[in-house]
Amino acid sequence: MKRFFRAFGYPDVVWFPKTERSFLAFICVSFILALFATPFPQYAMWVGFLFAAYAAIANDSIQTIGTFIASNQDKKWWVLWIFIGGIFVSTMSYSWLTVDESGITVLSTKYENLNSDLQKQLKSECLQDPTCAKYLSDPKELNKKLQEKYSDFLGLKSKDTEPFKIEISSKNNNFVAWNIANVGDGATNYSSDYLNEDYGTCFFINQNNELCHVTNISKKDKESTYFEYDEVSFINLVSGESGAIIFDKLNYKLFPNGHVDRDVSHARLSAKGYEKSPRNFHFLQIAAPIFLLILTRLRMPVSTTFILLTSFAIGPAAVGKVLAKSMSGYILSFILGISFFMLVAKASKKYFTGKAKFGWTIAQWITSGTLWAVWLTQDAANIAVYLNRSMSGGSFFTFLLVIFIGLGLLLYFKGGRIQKIVTEKSVVTDVRFATLIDFIYCIILFYFKLHSKVPMSTTWVFIGLLAGRELGMALMKTGDNSILKSLRLGLKDMTFALIGLIISIAIAVGVNDQLTLTSMFTTIPAEFADGVVKFFKTLGV
Repeated sequence: MKRFFRAFGYPDVVWFPKTERSFLAFICVSFILALFATPFPQYAMWVGFLFAAYAAIANDSIQTIGTFIASNQDKKWWVLWIFIGGIFVSTMSYSWLTVDESGITVLSTKYENLNSDLQKQLKSECLQDPTCAKYLSDPKELNKKLQEKYSDFLGLKSKDTEPFKIEISSKNNNFVAWNIANVGDGATNYSSDYLNEDYGTCFFINQNNELCHVTNISKKDKESTYFEYDEVSFINLVSGESGAIIFDKLNYKLFPNGHVDRDVSHARLSAKGYEKSPRNFHFLQIAAPIFLLILTRLRMPVSTTFILLTSFAIGPAAVGKVLAKSMSGYILSFILGISFFMLVAKASKKYFTGKAKFGWTIAQWITSGTLWAVWLTQDAANIAVYLNRSMSGGSFFTFLLVIFIGLGLLLYFKGGRIQKIVTEKSVVTDVRFATLIDFIYCIILFYFKLHSKVPMSTTWVFIGLLAGRELGMALMKTGDNSILKSLRLGLKDMTFALIGLIISIAIAVGVNDQLTLTSMFTTIPAEFADGVVKFFKTLGV
């Protein structure tokens, strides 16, 4: 058995744990610390954050600065630290000081809870729309399309041509001005100063398409990771009448309120399903980064996004969307990797000989720095998910300090064990090849940053790109590995990534009551398939 796994490059450390006594002792102490911290949320969130920061720095950051480390072995570690750490501080500070994606939440009734007349009207319009009418034989999909149609009518779809607009001013006696698409505009003052802990200032569009101000949202008497809400009380801003509705009957959408969110995730944690700050923690949520440390020790390029974020997902649909975006990233990066490096393979073999000129070093530092900044806009959410969505100045400083020190240790030890995922690939220590890899990776991540706010696994994008590159160079016979070995390396990395996905889903099911085994085989696959299809449709495929 050992020989079989060793033949495919699987780590011997799995079979020889005696050489890992110090690490195993650290893991045991970490599990005990997680166990004792869990009942105390104010301490648990920082313990979870410390574990997540260590795990993410040791695992995920190698995707972006791995080739940078590999091709700059001759540089002083502290020079690299200043460069990489400075970009980290700048990128996180930019988000904390500028991002404004929330603060106002607009609620609307879900399609299945609309009155019968309004449902009939929407179904009638659906019959005249070929893209909607084809779902008449599938009630579940039909309801989904009718919900989209209703949201589109109100202007609550992000890409609608006439979007819903709202502006508030607390300085001007709580003044609010709004425009509901296909209905009209209005302006008035509201009396209540109610601010919800998760959703800020809230408004509700009733079934008469009138705007109401939410004066209170009661909480369910149930302990869970997030506040669970029960009844929404509101005052109609048109008629002045009071009313109430059950929170679970409503959809919601976040809008900026003109004040910075103090969010470090570049709005990734404003995506639907991740917008709430955790209030309590499950042991497995705190322990999830420890599992990631173990997998990292085994040189497995597992996805930090899946292992950490899925345990905090509010519902299964959020997990499906993240999975869809990540798989789309893997496929796209693999195709681009194999195509690009097949095209440049022969030329690079001819011209990338001898010692690289100094201009390549400058180009690589610029490319790697840009890639590192773009990567942070995606993956900072994996670490910040343990903390409040809106960070105070003290919390933000602690966040920066911990990760900045961690990056120094990473560079001092030249990437650690997971760095072998990079160095075992063909000629990545050549600054010219490292620059090309970073350049393509940066373009892909930047595209996905613009595509949507939904978090994604950058690990899957990275291993897809490396697999495509290896295969492309093998096909052109310009790499160090054969076609068979290239396929084996790509399969090994993807196998490890899938192992991480299985572990993350198991943790998520154990933690979150809304993520059940049933949803794992129904809601998540449906959202996954829908997300992948939509993504490639936008590319014209």
